[in-house]
Amino acid sequence: MFESSIPVLWRGLGVLLSYIDRIEEAQAEGRVDAGDILAAKLAPDMLNLGQQIQIACDNAKGGAARLTGRMAPAFSDDEKTLADFRGRVSKTRAYLQTFSATHFNGSEDRAIDQSFRHANYSMPGVDFLRTVLLPNFYFHIAMVHGILRHEHFQIGKADYFGKFQVGNPASELAPLAGVRFLTVGEAGVWAEQYGTPGPFRLSFTTKAAVVTSREFADGLMEDLGGLDGGLLRFTDWIWDEEYDRDPTQAYRDQYGEERPLLEAPGVLFGPEGARVAAELLSLILERGWSARFYLRSGAAALHIEEGSRFILFSKEEDTERRVQFRLIESGLGSSE
Repeated sequence: MFESSIPVLWRGLGVLLSYIDRIEEAQAEGRVDAGDILAAKLAPDMLNLGQQIQIACDNAKGGAARLTGRMAPAFSDDEKTLADFRGRVSKTRAYLQTFSATHFNGSEDRAIDQSFRHANYSMPGVDFLRTVLLPNFYFHIAMVHGILRHEHFQIGKADYFGKFQVGNPASELAPLAGVRFLTVGEAGVWAEQYGTPGPFRLSFTTKAAVVTSREFADGLMEDLGGLDGGLLRFTDWIWDEEYDRDPTQAYRDQYGEERPLLEAPGVLFGPEGARVAAELLSLILERGWSARFYLRSGAAALHIEEGSRFILFSKEEDTERRVQFRLIESGLGSSE
């Protein structure tokens, strides 16, 4: 339910932002007056373009709230300018960023009251999503598209589809701070966009040394250029479940993640989650686990095998050199 709603709504709102961009460009070139475009309609008895944007935002925030039993923020519907409408769409997207998959537990069976549509019945969440929320949301985006075409904007189906990398659950929905846990699929989508290996490749193996795994993890992150966010995805792990608790559980408890490591092996973090990322990376080294580590900036990616064998991919040769120097200086390992 999460993957069928939040990323889809996020994506559609991104299309609206791109349409606002097109109106701004046309106004800057003197081809249109933005006020006239916002007031334009396809027919006298239809809503104008600005109202279509307002309702699409209401659908997105209200629909997500109804599915999860949360209270959606109220907007005043007093937008006048393109900047106002851009702000409304951006606020709606910011609200969608507050949702995680756990908020949608049981949402497929939640009874959704339809009184907001002036209907005197309820329906299960999964039916609401499929037959009301998404069709209604895309109807209003399609109306914006239609009005712009009617006003002679050169846009087509490709604009309506938007960029395919925009709004996937693991990248654009990533929080700018803190920590969020991802499924294998979500982590894969994120890594596909942000984790593309660079042209520089360094393989090395660590060995026993005076530095601790945490010191090495902190130093490695420093060599990679610091952390403004990224993804750490566990790929292979083992512990004695009879005597040992999941070593990642304390972090899951801290961030309200109910799914175990097997279901959500990806850890997406922003700047404020860098400490957790370093601690988990240290845990991987200590336990001899395997993982993939990607910087949000796309500057570097690190493949870790059994806690001691590494392949570093970087976009800058200086990153490779810094890591090599640290290995030599600490006596911790050697390149291959």
